[in-house]
Amino acid sequence: ANTELWNYGNETQSIIVESALNLRYRLIPYIYTGFRRVEQDGYTMCRGLAFDFGFDSNARSISDQFMFGTAFMVAPIHTLDSSRSYYLPNLDHGVWRDFYDGTVVPAGYHHATNVASNKTLLFVRSSIVVLAPISSHVHDPVTLLSSEVRIYTGKDSSFSLFEDDGIDPSPSRPFTNITFSWSENSSILRIGKRQGKSYPGMPNSRLFHIVLVREKHGVGVGETGDPDVTVQYTGEELTLELGQRLQQVKR
Repeated sequence: ANTELWNYGNETQSIIVESALNLRYRLIPYIYTGFRRVEQDGYTMCRGLAFDFGFDSNARSISDQFMFGTAFMVAPIHTLDSSRSYYLPNLDHGVWRDFYDGTVVPAGYHHATNVASNKTLLFVRSSIVVLAPISSHVHDPVTLLSSEVRIYTGKDSSFSLFEDDGIDPSPSRPFTNITFSWSENSSILRIGKRQGKSYPGMPNSRLFHIVLVREKHGVGVGETGDPDVTVQYTGEELTLELGQRLQQVKR
């Protein structure tokens, strides 16, 4: 059928790689953890807005936006002129940020025009998102060396990273969980002790690049070249006080 990616020309291929494939591989820790919840708890990764914002009558009437996991709201572009209206529900705590530029976007109705072809409308609520390095496949050895931990400030939040060997499908397979917890009042990030059983290929040590997301920092698909803090994690609990760093970047 000649539908392979390379049959659409180099420009189109580059757009697809940047907008979809690289984003997917960066989000693998987030996606994999989410689908562990699907397996274990019957969770739903892709949800209409009414699942999360049933109290909001405006959100209940929207059928072309969806939540992807706990953190991301997606408003797909489906018009030829690359424009659309979208709605961000009110949050009891925290804020929405544009994934691609880090700006805070207020709740309510908005209209976007001329959205770049290598992007979609993607928003992140106050949360923690763990990203893998840019890689060519899920078992690329580079993914074991480091992770980027983006903190979308605005409220207390946590994320429990699920990991296994990515091969064994058995329900009794060994796996681990690492919990990241952010305290908004104290600006402290706690990285918990690794829980669970070691699995084949589990890294004994890795780098966590901690990024406090803000405008034009810790944004988009690319790796953040200047993380706010980098720590070596060996499976033991770490406590990082980031208040001074937050004060510096607010000046």
